[in-house]
Amino acid sequence: MLKLLADENFDNNIVRGLRRRNPNIDIVRVQDVDTDYFAENNLEAKEKS
Repeated sequence: MLKLLADENFDNNIVRGLRRRNPNIDIVRVQDVDTDYFAENNLEAKEKS
């Protein structure tokens, strides 16, 4: 399964369109998760510089 993570600058219209076309898609917006998501899914959270 492909997991997608959209940052806060990604066009939310695209996210909504992807979910509409495929309701089973695993796409998460950064602003909707806390840092535990990154640890649980073996992702690396990087701070903005």
